Amino acid sequence: MEKISLKSNKEECVDELEFLRQRVAELEETEDRYRTLIELGAKIGEAVIMLQDIGGKEGVHTYVSDLWPQITGYSRKELLKMSFFELVKPDDHRLSIKRHRQKMSGESIPDLFELSIIRKDSKEVPVEVTSAVTIYKGEPTNVVYIRDITERKLLEKQIAGDKKSFEDLFSHSPFALWELDYSSIKKLFDKLHVNTLKNIIDYNELFDAHDKVIMTRYNQAAMDLYETDSKHDYEYYMPPLVRNVSINSKTFKTFSKNMNELYKGASYYENEGEITSLKGNRKNIRCKFTIPPGYEDTWSKVFVSVVDITELKQKEKRLKASESRLKLLSRQVLTTQEEERLNISRELHDQLGQEMVSIRLNAIGLANELVDHHTYQQALKLAEMTANLIGTIQQVSMKLRPLTLDILNPVEAIREYIENLTQCTQLPCKINILDNNLKDIKLSENNLNMTFRIVQEALNNAIKHSNASNVNVVFSKTKGELSVVIEDNGIGMDTSGLKGKTSIGIIGMQERAMIAGGNLKITSKPQKGTKIILRLPCEAKNSQQRK
Repeated sequence: MEKISLKSNKEECVDELEFLRQRVAELEETEDRYRTLIELGAKIGEAVIMLQDIGGKEGVHTYVSDLWPQITGYSRKELLKMSFFELVKPDDHRLSIKRHRQKMSGESIPDLFELSIIRKDSKEVPVEVTSAVTIYKGEPTNVVYIRDITERKLLEKQIAGDKKSFEDLFSHSPFALWELDYSSIKKLFDKLHVNTLKNIIDYNELFDAHDKVIMTRYNQAAMDLYETDSKHDYEYYMPPLVRNVSINSKTFKTFSKNMNELYKGASYYENEGEITSLKGNRKNIRCKFTIPPGYEDTWSKVFVSVVDITELKQKEKRLKASESRLKLLSRQVLTTQEEERLNISRELHDQLGQEMVSIRLNAIGLANELVDHHTYQQALKLAEMTANLIGTIQQVSMKLRPLTLDILNPVEAIREYIENLTQCTQLPCKINILDNNLKDIKLSENNLNMTFRIVQEALNNAIKHSNASNVNVVFSKTKGELSVVIEDNGIGMDTSGLKGKTSIGIIGMQERAMIAGGNLKITSKPQKGTKIILRLPCEAKNSQQRK
């Protein structure tokens, strides 16, 4: 009997030992699980604490992770003697205890909760809390994860301030602003799988899609633009952008082009157009359509800003009219100058020149009769002076207007001018002309005069001021345009100063080129020479004759 009793006790001991091993294993597993949770909290920046209700005191710290002392300013030893609710801000005290009791009783409540704690140094710290009840060391335990959200709160405050600033800017902007939901248009594009509205056969589908555009909000300036104080009238009568617009109109084509650019990835477009206010007034506008970052795929938020440029357009129109009148006046002045120069040139060449020739012949005849007289040399000198005066008259006449300008092309007229200039004066430089076979060139009388005067002024500048040893004049023609390049190897100049009185000649050249419908470009640097490029519209003689 004793043998059997000993065996029974041994088996009971073995069973009890196995039970203890299992309990130890479970405890170790539990410890590992809590350690893992605590380590996870540390990794994501959350303090982990365990709260138990002990001796009638609720929420006593039974465990705190390393981060909780850092957040609270208390030591671990101090915290383990305190209730969590001793740290809670008084305003949040009642609600936080209520949540703790609900959790401990097993009631299901939302996890995330925000409150503030008071640090040991009396500073307030906003925290975000989430918790779950479990059994720890045989007692119900509220395991709480706590995150310091001070930076987030500051950021939220900043965002709220920025949002208010944006709202104020949007509402009180002097420019008309709209926030729109264009997702219906985007869905239509995605459905069509095309990159051009030309492939849309049923345009009504596009119009219908645009009717679904949502006007999320708009500001007072948008109502002012359309001349109404009634939001009801504005929202009721405000038509979609493309409704009642002709498919072949410029407005629709512009809209199509802009929408395609957005579909291809552009974030905004800008254009000008016209609108009609609710009072029937036509206005010129400049419109900018912008898709903000994050909405490129849906177009669910877009911003449209519009500036009323009606007054600016009217001023531009008046300015263009003034410029046109000024241009016409300048052309008339220059034409009158040319006519006066022609008349004076003819007077000098024909009347005064002939009279001077007559005086010279009479002086020579007088000298022949006075061969043996002491006044013979004086008579010859008078004849010589008269001859010199005739040359001077011819030179002045040629400068005023070469008589051959009306019958020659610009190349030949300028060539003749240079030849006469060479004969009359000792030029300090060599002038070369390359005409590239422009014998068939045809210019209007106005442009012929302009070309001659511009080249004349450019050559005079080169001769007088450049100290050049060589000047090249190159004529060429491409695509109905005459190009004249005057280039020297002189001392050059600083083109940034071409606005003073000393540059009046250059300003006159530019003015003549503009009046003739062309343009004049000057490139030069000190000690690098000067290059003047004149471009004017022209036609070939053949084309004129064929017409």
